Amino acid sequence: MAPGFSALRASFGVILLLAASAGSLFGYALEGPSWPAGSTINQHLAFTGPGSDPLQDGLTTFNASAADALNLWNQQMQLAKFAWTTSSVGGIQGDRQNTAVFSATVYGQTYGSALAVTIYFFEGSTMKEVDNVFNSALFWDSYRGPLQYNSRKKQYTYDFHRVALHEFGHTLGLAHPDEYGQPVSAIMNSHISDLDHLADDDIAGIRWLYGLRVTSEVAPYQSPVGESFSYQITGNDLPTSFGATGLPAGLSVNSASGLISGKPTVSGTFNVNVTATGSQGTATGVVTLTISAPAFTNLIGLPTWVGNPFSFRRIATSQPTGYDAAGLPNGLQIDHETGVIHGQLILAGDFSIQVTAHTPYGDGTGILSLHVFPPAIRSSTFLDDVFTGSPLSYQIAASTSQATYSAIGLPPGLSVDSSTGNITGIPTLSGMYSVVVIAHTPYGDARGNLSFTLTPPADPPDVQLPIGAQVMLADAIRSRLYLKEYSSGNIAVFDVNSLSTIGTLPTADSNDFCLSADNTKLWASYYSRGSIVGYDLTTFSAVRTLFPSVYVGDIREGSGEQMYINEVNNASRVSRLDLNSGTVSSVPWPGEAGYIPLMEVSADHKTLFVGDIGAPSTLAKYDVSSGSPVLAQFITQPDWGRNIIIDLTSKRFAT
Repeated sequence: MAPGFSALRASFGVILLLAASAGSLFGYALEGPSWPAGSTINQHLAFTGPGSDPLQDGLTTFNASAADALNLWNQQMQLAKFAWTTSSVGGIQGDRQNTAVFSATVYGQTYGSALAVTIYFFEGSTMKEVDNVFNSALFWDSYRGPLQYNSRKKQYTYDFHRVALHEFGHTLGLAHPDEYGQPVSAIMNSHISDLDHLADDDIAGIRWLYGLRVTSEVAPYQSPVGESFSYQITGNDLPTSFGATGLPAGLSVNSASGLISGKPTVSGTFNVNVTATGSQGTATGVVTLTISAPAFTNLIGLPTWVGNPFSFRRIATSQPTGYDAAGLPNGLQIDHETGVIHGQLILAGDFSIQVTAHTPYGDGTGILSLHVFPPAIRSSTFLDDVFTGSPLSYQIAASTSQATYSAIGLPPGLSVDSSTGNITGIPTLSGMYSVVVIAHTPYGDARGNLSFTLTPPADPPDVQLPIGAQVMLADAIRSRLYLKEYSSGNIAVFDVNSLSTIGTLPTADSNDFCLSADNTKLWASYYSRGSIVGYDLTTFSAVRTLFPSVYVGDIREGSGEQMYINEVNNASRVSRLDLNSGTVSSVPWPGEAGYIPLMEVSADHKTLFVGDIGAPSTLAKYDVSSGSPVLAQFITQPDWGRNIIIDLTSKRFAT
């Protein structure tokens, strides 16, 4: 491996012993900082030697060899130049003087394997000082051709001239291209080789930094014929005049501003030579400009559904004056002025429509591919978290609004609205279902499978009541339970949200209790007292006391201020107490005389159910909505060996 070079970068006051950072562009590599345009880079050459013998290339001193290397770089630059002075005395680090010198150390640091080191001092992206330090412990000469190896001394005699070219390249801002993955031949590569002159890559790099350039983008440009076009020529030498040749008809250049503008009137590819002239000379470049013929810009494949309204505006270049279309499917037409294709699609299938835009610069043509889908179900085909006993709603959505709907395989409790497609209801039977949903359209039926599992609702969690209760009554309006305590016989008011007792009704010797029809009171019956007491459900205090002329047992309030009493002293009779007048009357019983322990009213207080447990047994239903009980239905069976089912919606019952 041939010895290498090193470059150190430093801002003023701090030296960073790092490999030079660089960005790559066009093959060469750049350090980052560089000298401003128009700079004269004053180089202080302080190399000593050789002795009395001249160098191999005929140059008399190493300073002369260094000056020749500087001049070779100058030949490639327009925006910066080296100037130099020679001396036998070098400078010091950080003195804002560019010094090139032989030294045993790099300002006190070792060379390692490097032949020479360049140290940068910069502020921001601007070079301020660059020192080139050559290893004085090596054998040096100045020559051309392959590297020379002294077999007697068993070491190389290094060519000072090519090393100076390399280090002064660092002074200008070039880095090692081979360290950035660029396999190029270059004097700026990180290891010395038989290359003894500036290579094409070195020259390209330095011209990028300090050569006259057209700095505006010269990549190929494309613009439609007949459309406004603009391109700004810029240069790196503050140009004051510009030029362009080879422009297509319709375009021109402003020689003072460098703006190329206009509307090209012919299509084709043009290599436009652009120039930017400044104080240091003229920079040139070639811009490849393609002026395209009239064309459509949005002819993409379009999917749509049969039966839907359709509208598509074609966009064409080059100032179109009119449009045509061939191969339109049934139901579509074209607006020849605007180019909008519109209508309602009535057939499914694939269609290739040939479209034409007429422009002052010729016709532009293209193919619009249109895929029309048949009717389809667009709504989801799967439902999550569906429970029996809970309301369900599912909207069938079709690809067209012109539809009526049906469904096959709905579970009990669900139905479909044929005009809206809304499936609603309360499902009653658990299981896995695959329902076929159908949208009937003028263009054919669309079918889809709606899959879901109906799950029974989860059991509510058990609640440990804080008190022992023998009778419980629910109050759905207030989210309460009224609990008759085992120990005291009082009624505890229990809030089911907070799971806490919020009040107590003093009903120690009561027999039964119920809610009033208006849900403002809780009635409690007292056999021992012969009374019925009403307690306010807000204050929990007694607000009304009744003394009916019967022995009070179970009680229930119906409609119209009527209380129904299961008499304790007459087990085969239910009485009606008018809460306004206090009068008591019997409720007619359709069965045989027997023990009647069963009595309940519906949630709306309009239906009374009464049952005995005799042999035979009778269950009767009364309409009490008008205030006077009317027998509506009864059923008698020999014994209680069969279940009785009460439908609370229809308020009917059957065995």
